[in-house]
Amino acid sequence: MIRPAFAASLLLALGACADEPRPSISTDTTAVQTGGPAAAAQPARPPSASTRIILAADGLRLADSSSPTVTELRFGMNQDSVVATLTARAGAPRESGTNEECGQGSSEFAAWNNGLTLWFTDRQFQGWALNPERETELRTERGIGLGSTRAALDSTGRATVNETSLGHEFEADSIYGVLSGGAGDARITSLWAGATCIFR
Repeated sequence: MIRPAFAASLLLALGACADEPRPSISTDTTAVQTGGPAAAAQPARPPSASTRIILAADGLRLADSSSPTVTELRFGMNQDSVVATLTARAGAPRESGTNEECGQGSSEFAAWNNGLTLWFTDRQFQGWALNPERETELRTERGIGLGSTRAALDSTGRATVNETSLGHEFEADSIYGVLSGGAGDARITSLWAGATCIFR
């Protein structure tokens, strides 16, 4: 069951549900490794501080400083496989449940202490979002995350910003978010990709 405190946090943080544009969805249902031998799923291991979670337009990348292998968790993958792989690398989610009010219909979620929330529909990984009420160091490959400035976002060369019901909403290579204002020193206050539960 979704806890009231977490539901309130989602409502306050992001404000009506919308199905965001999403990248093409892979039909693969297992974790994908690059830079090393392919494997159907990651072996269990203790949560590792050396694992770097990289935010991507089509899911997540898990990079370990002790290995050249990068594990890809792509949208469209099986929910249990994604949660198990991330749990093995980053620890168990602090909370999970179901939100019945999302624009795309009932969606399940799993939220971690590092501020990352994953969204699932029909048992498939469909989107991720960062919780603006939790401290997080998670970033994209280009170094963009919560707290990054608009100037840093613009330096990627691919960002478009429009005023919407959420405020100064941006899109950069199919990653979406909200800025605190329109000036160069405005900071990113929300960040997501794929189909999430965004309240407008």
